[in-house]
Amino acid sequence: MKINHTAGLLVSPSQTADMSPKLPAISGSNLDALWKSIVNFERRAASGATLSPQELLSVQVQVSRFSMCVELAAKAGDSAAATLRKLQSGA
Repeated sequence: MKINHTAGLLVSPSQTADMSPKLPAISGSNLDALWKSIVNFERRAASGATLSPQELLSVQVQVSRFSMCVELAAKAGDSAAATLRKLQSGA
């Protein structure tokens, strides 16, 4: 076993290959599913439901994925806008 220093977890060497971060696929249905899951969790938490540590960790991962998708989409939009401005200026 070795310690994954980023997470502080004990993992076997075969598991470390699967721990590399992966960008989520961006599609409307994926974002909709993530958003619905986050909203569902928010409703459960607001109703006073008892949530397990696994559920809390799961929603943290989902929010992180949603955030990455939004950031990537924003960067793509900024890049496209910059390219259009450059083309319009004749550079």
